[in-house]
Amino acid sequence: MAIKKPRVLLLEDDPYFFELYGNRLRGGNFEVFSEADEDEGLKKALAEKPDVIILDISLPKEDDFSFIANLKKYPEVSSIPVIILTDLEDEDSRKRGLALGARDYLVRNEVSFADIMEGIRKANEDKK
Repeated sequence: MAIKKPRVLLLEDDPYFFELYGNRLRGGNFEVFSEADEDEGLKKALAEKPDVIILDISLPKEDDFSFIANLKKYPEVSSIPVIILTDLEDEDSRKRGLALGARDYLVRNEVSFADIMEGIRKANEDKK
């Protein structure tokens, strides 16, 4: 029996990180769905029901944290773990993201890619 690859929705609007993280996750044996804005990301989450969502909270359209609040409105996807991956290092943003229900809050320059992949694996295992 084949082992199921964890399914990750990557929401990232920076083309560099969009490509970098998408490629590295695929190479790390994850199935990756990518979107660059909140609206399309929510549609993709509802359609694909990924195991974990990686969220850049500096997306272009709405308040940075609106994606999490919008996701929680849909019971079929509300329990998907969301890991925030951002450049925002301030404690208020960290507290806000976690209070809204994010599983983790990672600052890009404070974590390695191995840390990100481990966070995804742990979030996926914990939800089982």
